[in-house]
Amino acid sequence: ATPTAPLETIDKALAKVGSECGTSTSASGNGVLEPKRNMNCLALFDDGTGMKWFRAKILMVIREKNEELLRIRYVDFGNEETVKSERLRIPADDSIFSNPPIAQECELAFVKVPSLDKEYGNEAAICLNDLVFGKKVTATMH
Repeated sequence: ATPTAPLETIDKALAKVGSECGTSTSASGNGVLEPKRNMNCLALFDDGTGMKWFRAKILMVIREKNEELLRIRYVDFGNEETVKSERLRIPADDSIFSNPPIAQECELAFVKVPSLDKEYGNEAAICLNDLVFGKKVTATMH
């Protein structure tokens, strides 16, 4: 099997969810009634070709005024987003999470970058983006 085989399996399962449930916030399915930190869920995300379901994990529940927002991480890509609960669903079949997440958190060795709100933080982020975004990058993980 190729390294992309798990992602292909996941993509097929998520496409099935999309065809069964639809791809809008009014989509049918089991919504997240009681969201909890570290809960697995499916989240709608516009990947540039339209709204699609992706595997996600709830990182934080944020209650502001009369609204509940959820900070989530898309587990196969690593990006994070704060969304309303209507963008999330609990899968009817939890086997969609049987494959481990594709994204793996890592750090660049010997690179210390200031946070975005610190001096040169934004410039450092732009520099890294210019070096790697849209390019094939090979990394060795230890």
